[in-house]
This record gives sequence, C-alpha cells and structure tokens, in this order.
Amino acid sequence: MLPEVVEACRGKKGGIGEDFVVMFDSGIRTGADIVKAVSLGAKMVGVGRPWVYGLGINGKFGAREALRGLLADCDQLMGLAGMKNLAECTPKRLRKSAMPGDTFSVN
Repeated sequence: MLPEVVEACRGKKGGIGEDFVVMFDSGIRTGADIVKAVSLGAKMVGVGRPWVYGLGINGKFGAREALRGLLADCDQLMGLAGMKNLAECTPKRLRKSAMPGDTFSVN
C-alpha cells in the first residue's frame, strides 16, 4: 500500500502536496526493508524493534550496535545493487518475485 499512500499524498488526485513527508514505520528489521521502503516513496523509516533488542542485550551500547548493524546492512545491500546513496533507491530498482502463497485459490 505504500506506493498508493505516497501517490495520494503527493498532490496527484487531489492529494496533500509535495511538502508532505511519508514515514514508514512497520516491520523494519533489515537494511533490505529500509531500501524497499525508501524505493517505494518513504522519506523516513521508523526502526522500532532492532534497537530495543540491542538495548535489552547490552544497554545503550547494544542499542547503538544494533543500529550500526542495520545501517551497515543497508549500506552493503545498496552497494551490491550498485546504488551510491538513498536518492538512487527508486521503484525501478525493485522487482516483485512470485511466491507460491501469492496466488489465490478459485475454490
């Protein structure tokens, strides 16, 4: 639904306008999640659980390391995909791959 929300907020079809910032905050666990959300139009990504897990393991140092690991994962994924920065994360970089559970039964 993220692309539809972004389109509705960006002024197309009577939306809010270009200055509206879309923030994605749901299920971010890996660098790939961040890259996908930004590629689909999010300008901000909320990271809830990873830093809390790190905090529980080793206090503020664990939280910091969890976020460092998440950023390193994001950086590595972008490098492997040939992207130099987040501005290069566009919908054209994504490809939907069909999974067995993506099809619906006619029964």
